[in-house]
Amino acid sequence: MDRACPPGPAGHLAHRRVGRLIGVVSVPLVAIALTAVESARGVGAVASDTAGRNPILQLLYGQGVSSTVVRNAYTYADFIPKDWYTGEFLHSGLPARLLGSQVYHGNTVEHALHGGSFTHAFAYTLLGPQYLSGRGTGSSFIAELFYDYGYVGVLVGGAVYGAVCVWACTLVKGQPLRNGLRLVIVPTLLWAPRGSATGFLSTWLTPSVLVALLGVTVLSLAAALLRETGTGNVPKPALVTHRGR
Repeated sequence: MDRACPPGPAGHLAHRRVGRLIGVVSVPLVAIALTAVESARGVGAVASDTAGRNPILQLLYGQGVSSTVVRNAYTYADFIPKDWYTGEFLHSGLPARLLGSQVYHGNTVEHALHGGSFTHAFAYTLLGPQYLSGRGTGSSFIAELFYDYGYVGVLVGGAVYGAVCVWACTLVKGQPLRNGLRLVIVPTLLWAPRGSATGFLSTWLTPSVLVALLGVTVLSLAAALLRETGTGNVPKPALVTHRGR
């Protein structure tokens, strides 16, 4: 008998512990791998500022940059163009189309001043002409929450992010739409310290993502229906009885 994972509640608990351990170990490894890919492709702030370093040092450098962004956002808060930056998701994707808002692209003055993006407004404030030439500073969900709501926003927003992370890591069998909604925002949540506070909402509301999730849901429901139909058509074995003589 295989005693590696005992049946019943004890076995279920062991599976959960193994799953959590794998998650704890894999998240930093995935982050390092993604950093290495970014460096190899020669894109992103990490690649330009840490050329030649190994992925672990690049990842640590990126976390240092995150704290620098928060510090600079606090220092130059009075110079950043006034806007509601946690509403950035309303300036792109499906919401922008429904509201008739203009969608800005690239490093332009209009994008920095009217695009509702803290990433672009912050970079324009700090870099000026260098921003217009293509450079950037990145952002941080902590900096955006602080700019819009102060210290209370950071505390409440951090709690909300924690709850969203827990929710995103909980997959439910037989619910493809909910699982898809969870999985599609995992990369955005992992990089939130260097990204937008509402980036996961922007991901959800992208038309291509909505179409993909709808397609996966329809295919999953169709597959489930076919399985049920096939199971119903299988003839039941005849019951054989033996009579004593």
